[in-house]
Amino acid sequence: MGYPANYNFIVSQNETVQYTFTWKTGDPEVPVNLTNYTARMQVKTDLGSAALLTLTNLSGITLSADGAIAITIPHATMATLPAGQLIYDLELLTGATMTPLLAGEFRIRAEVTT
Repeated sequence: MGYPANYNFIVSQNETVQYTFTWKTGDPEVPVNLTNYTARMQVKTDLGSAALLTLTNLSGITLSADGAIAITIPHATMATLPAGQLIYDLELLTGATMTPLLAGEFRIRAEVTT
């Protein structure tokens, strides 16, 4: 694959984030069996900064045999993140192979009602 697909998250500061993607490859496209994969995703302010949020398939990411990748971030975690434009990427690993799957902006809208 080489380069990750671009996807921009736009979320609210105190919401429970729930997204599900399906990774498909081939012609015709078929879902990738993710049984032997691990996942990692980080959200940062910029490339050189420390991670504000780290998700893995043990915490926040669920991988399925039908190619589904479910990302869940509880509202209590979202409440700790700063509003504004951040960046993220999502990588999948199997054996010695790392696939950069998604990357882009992780925009957090400030909560108005508190």
